[in-house]
Amino acid sequence: MRNKIILLSVVLIIITSCNRKVKIPQDLSGIPFTINCDRLSHQPLQGLDSQVGTIICDGISLSYDYGNYSSNRPLSMIESFAQSFYAYHYSRFFDAIYIEEKLRETFKDSVTISKVERKMLNEKYIVNCDQCNATAHLIFNDISFLYPFTVNERIAKNQMMFDIKYVEKGDSYKKTYLTRHDSISGLYIGPLGDPRKNRRSQKLSILTQELPSNKLKEILESIELK
Repeated sequence: MRNKIILLSVVLIIITSCNRKVKIPQDLSGIPFTINCDRLSHQPLQGLDSQVGTIICDGISLSYDYGNYSSNRPLSMIESFAQSFYAYHYSRFFDAIYIEEKLRETFKDSVTISKVERKMLNEKYIVNCDQCNATAHLIFNDISFLYPFTVNERIAKNQMMFDIKYVEKGDSYKKTYLTRHDSISGLYIGPLGDPRKNRRSQKLSILTQELPSNKLKEILESIELK
C-alpha cells in the first residue's frame, strides 16, 4: 500500500511538471539601451552589420536596430535643415558674418541649430531670401541669428503625419515620433553635428506598429543608450 502511494505521488509530480509552463531565463544585458518596463522580454535576431532584435515591453512589441546605418526616417525639419546646413548653408552663413573661408570648415561644428520653424518672421535675417518659407535659429559664439531657407515639402509633410519630439542631450539627440495616420511610430538616437563625419557612429532606431498611446509615448521617451 505504501509503495502504491509513493508511486502515485511520483506520477502526480511528473504530470504536474509536464503541464507547468517552464520560464526560460532571458539575458537582457545584451540590449544596447535602457527602457522602463514592468515586464520585459527580449528576442535577439541575426543582423548583417548591426545589432537587431525584438523586445516586448509591458505587452508592446518594439523592433530595434543598433549600428552605423540605422535609419533616422522620418526626418524632422531640424534634421533635414542640419543635413543641408553642413552640406552648403554653412558657407553662406559664414560669408554673411565675415568668417574667412579657410576657417569655415573648422567653425561649422560650433554652430548650434536651436530651432526650425516653417514660417518667416517679421524680424531681421542674417541673409536675404525672397523665396524662402522657413526659419532656422542659429547660435554662434553666443550670438543668435535668424537664417531663412526653403523647406523641403516632403519633410514638411512629416510634421503633419507624425507627432515629432526632438531633444538634444550632450553630443547626441533623441527623436520620438508617433503616427497621426496608419503608419509606424518609433524612436531614433543619433550623434549631433555633421552627418558626413558621423556615418560610422553607432545609432539606434526603434520601430513599432502599435497604436499611439500615452503608454507607448512614455516607453519610447524612457529609452536611453547605455
